[in-house]
Amino acid sequence: MALFGMAVSVTYNRSMFGYYISKLYMLAQRLRLERSYGLIKKPGLSYGPLQDNFEWKNKVVLLAWDSQLMHLGDLLFYLPLLDRLVRQGVSVALLGESPIGGLFRAIGCRWEREGYQEHLQDAVVLGKSDMLHQVAKYESKNTAFIGMDYRRLVGDARIARLISTAVEGVFKAFKWDWDDKVSSFEFSFLRKVLEGVNTKGAWREEVESLSNESSQIWVFNNYLSSGFRGNGAMQEILIKRAEDKKKATYIYIGSENDRLKSPGSLPFIDLDLRGKLTPLEIVELLAMKEVAGAICFDTFISHVATLLEKDVDCVPRSKHMANIINRRFVPFY
Repeated sequence: MALFGMAVSVTYNRSMFGYYISKLYMLAQRLRLERSYGLIKKPGLSYGPLQDNFEWKNKVVLLAWDSQLMHLGDLLFYLPLLDRLVRQGVSVALLGESPIGGLFRAIGCRWEREGYQEHLQDAVVLGKSDMLHQVAKYESKNTAFIGMDYRRLVGDARIARLISTAVEGVFKAFKWDWDDKVSSFEFSFLRKVLEGVNTKGAWREEVESLSNESSQIWVFNNYLSSGFRGNGAMQEILIKRAEDKKKATYIYIGSENDRLKSPGSLPFIDLDLRGKLTPLEIVELLAMKEVAGAICFDTFISHVATLLEKDVDCVPRSKHMANIINRRFVPFY
């Protein structure tokens, strides 16, 4: 795995401007509600019951209903914790639509996509700190909240471990059930789940046709978020990493929005699959034995590739992010 950093300034488009305005609004809402509910606050963590006399009912939910806040990569960070809770006998659910919901089903979680108020009732709710106002609007009874801001969590471990350790501390502080005898997550099990994904897509034949003994297949993605590539300096780093690899074959992946906003391909690309793969199909592609690795930013693609033990050239979004990404996020376990 290689991690490369460079000081860059990002030119924001209108959608990103709107995103950050929304973030400021959610921050204001969160701070107001944290005071109102009397939540306990620690670096990167806010938690506590949302009503008096909360009673533990052996029920945990993870929020997936807002993809702008809880990205696909964020959901992966919780897999070790949820797997552990399931094996302890806790009723665990993923709450909301998600293109990778099937992965959570595979480790024993329920996947609930409607009736949110009912599923929040009697539950300990896990999510990003900024999702507190979304939980509050349902006014569900007997609900507790554990909100995370990953970058501010204290510790020098991988993010999945930091999340699990923080939640363990909250459970023990409130005397909710936590069995220390339950073993930690086995990533070999999840790798088998990922490697077993088969959507029977026609694109597989195109990928297999590129395979030959003298060339490795690499997945290439140069998008920070859907339709947004970042500035020229970032692109130059990614492209140089691709061009430096000798005898490599490249598959370009991204969303339909990526393809529409920049319809032209790149000169070294052999197969352009942007807009043709679902997130689960991206998992399937990366799991193929023909694929050696990925060149990308620190996104869902990098998290899945490292989980599948593929080689990854991961480019951080800025120099100040390089160290924390290297220490915490890639890999996340």
